Amino acid sequence: MNSKFAMILAAALSAVGLVVGTGAGAQESVSVLGNHPATICSEQAAGAIRTGTAPTGGIDACDDAIKHAALTAGELAATYVNRGVLDLTAGNYAAAIADNDSALRIRGDLAEAFANRGAALAAEKRPAQAIGDFDRALAANPAHPAQIHFNRALAREDLGDLKGAYLDYLKAAELDPSWNLPKQELARFTVAKPAQG
Repeated sequence: MNSKFAMILAAALSAVGLVVGTGAGAQESVSVLGNHPATICSEQAAGAIRTGTAPTGGIDACDDAIKHAALTAGELAATYVNRGVLDLTAGNYAAAIADNDSALRIRGDLAEAFANRGAALAAEKRPAQAIGDFDRALAANPAHPAQIHFNRALAREDLGDLKGAYLDYLKAAELDPSWNLPKQELARFTVAKPAQG
């Protein structure tokens, strides 16, 4: 795995935020006691976000929740996003795209689903499509816009749009001044003033 690809994945995983559960930052919650499959799916996705690795059994819990649990539309969409996080972490990009497609069919305004699908598209070397999803994610008021700007910068750079990439890295650095990765990428650029005639 090359270092640029590792940056795409790391930033993508930190960008996801729609996790079904009752913990801090949960946007949807399942009101059940015990080991409900959607809650387990949520916890597994949260663990994948923290560690960058897909835990064993996470996909199975998500599958159980999707197939057998009585979920609201929002909870079902969130469960698809969570399973997509696990797919993305495991390197199953086609599955991550499909899960985020499913989430967006249920709720077409989920910034996290657009951001995660964009990350999977970027990992599949489809930067133009990824940029479209990152644009939609940013328009939907995401919880973590800095990471989405960072990912869009990587995709723009893959297309040769160096000015657009620079501006997105700059925006990511402005939005999250404590995050060093955008600053490291900005250090590679030299900004030249236009020549005066």
